[in-house]
Amino acid sequence: MLLPRLTKLALAVSLVAAAVPAAVVTTAAAAPGTQPGTQQSTQPSARPEVPPSRDGRAAEEALEAVAEAFEQGPGDVPGAGSGADAEGRDLTLLLVDLAQGLDDLSPAERDVARGYLARPTDGGADQYGDGYQADAVVRTTCSADVCVTWDDNPGNGDAPAGAGGSEVPAQVDKTQGALLQVWDRIITQGGYRAPLPDTGRAGGAGPTTQFDVYLADIGGAGLYGYCAPDSNRRTSPAYCVLDEDFAEFPNHTPQENLEVTTAHEFFHAVQFAYDVYEQWWFLEGTAAWMEDEIYDSVNDNRYYLRFSQLRQPSSPLDRSGGLWVYGSWIWWRFLTEDPRLSDEAGTGLPVFVRRLWERAGQGDASTQGLQALRDELSSRGLAFEPLFADFAVANRQPATSYEEGAAYRRAPLSTTHNLSGTRRTTGWQSLTLKHLSSGTVAIRPSSSYESPGWRLRLVVDLPARSKDPLATAKVFRTDGSTRTTRVDLARDGTGSVRLPFSSSAVDRVELSLTNAGLGNRQPFRYKAAASR
Repeated sequence: MLLPRLTKLALAVSLVAAAVPAAVVTTAAAAPGTQPGTQQSTQPSARPEVPPSRDGRAAEEALEAVAEAFEQGPGDVPGAGSGADAEGRDLTLLLVDLAQGLDDLSPAERDVARGYLARPTDGGADQYGDGYQADAVVRTTCSADVCVTWDDNPGNGDAPAGAGGSEVPAQVDKTQGALLQVWDRIITQGGYRAPLPDTGRAGGAGPTTQFDVYLADIGGAGLYGYCAPDSNRRTSPAYCVLDEDFAEFPNHTPQENLEVTTAHEFFHAVQFAYDVYEQWWFLEGTAAWMEDEIYDSVNDNRYYLRFSQLRQPSSPLDRSGGLWVYGSWIWWRFLTEDPRLSDEAGTGLPVFVRRLWERAGQGDASTQGLQALRDELSSRGLAFEPLFADFAVANRQPATSYEEGAAYRRAPLSTTHNLSGTRRTTGWQSLTLKHLSSGTVAIRPSSSYESPGWRLRLVVDLPARSKDPLATAKVFRTDGSTRTTRVDLARDGTGSVRLPFSSSAVDRVELSLTNAGLGNRQPFRYKAAASR
């Protein structure tokens, strides 16, 4: 069902012109000494607030990556929710990386980096990024919690349509409306921390005490939007920049692109109130998950399923390269559709993901998303390993495993073995699995096994049980029903199971092998044999 169109906000905007970007006119500012918003979760706990150890070359590479991202054209851009450019590099994460490496750059490089991290209204400081032009007429309109700033000079490329008139441009109203809806769902009703106030950011306070969003023509660089931290500390204020019209992106309507981009990028600002240093797959996976939770009918994040374990089960779940960090959203969808983990806040947002961010933010810098996940599952009497094995099995039949799974392509098989009257065993076969990955093989009976009484014996020889291997067998019957069995493993990783295999009743048996541990490139061996 399509979401109703957002009502325009009746917010007064001052029409006093600003000669340079540094002069920002605001309305509806928060009362002095008060913090806007409706923060409901606990504040960050005391802990070290220093960036992870780095080296100079890594910081230089982060600077180079940001420079290249700003130079991209629209091309074949990824989905709307992301801040990724045409090559799949996420600008939000690149800016996070750059902020963390500031101290490792030379003074000249640091000046360039600060230009990229500067806000559009920071004048000459933003000469390397997407700053407003010197003749910009900067306007800002605010609600109690968020402010939208734009260039009101209609002669400039950053100005939205309708700039320079007596009314607030429609795109500004739409952006403010989307921000208010997202704030209400995530903060007011969802219980997440509000973005941190920017009054203490480097270089002075932000233009307002509210959360700041800027409109700029970044679509020409292939960017829908991005969010940047204001410091290199573990918890940080942030600001976001969104495209001023989304005209370059035909994959959805401009309004739909605005909505999912707002949800995705705003959630990054929320994440930065917990832990800027988090793993990329956790940052982006939960942000792509959140955009679909709030704007369910847009389905923009389906674009990234081609970069997920639905299409590439042999790639690690926590892989951090390219668009894979977005594709991991399907893991969070799998978890939050589990009845044991689907408890919801007032507006239907599963509480489970919020608990993970609270755990990640409360621990020390080593408490990353995966550890927070294991700890939260344990607190609920669940374990990560069997859930990850169930995830691999579910991805082979997404239509019956996910609420919207009929629209997903199922995960591919590693191989298929066809047993016949002359070939009743596969012999020993092997798969080498990376950490947090899986592989599924199918064994099919021929007509030689039509009579009742045929059985299939599966034997597995996996890594030691301490390395978290799992084996799951699923029988697909000819009547459409299924039966799933976990193979019991001895301490050394060996195990076996016998299953029905008459072709009159069984279409195939699928064996899913899962490396749920962190040991990379582990050997998984199996053998299947038919007998009466």
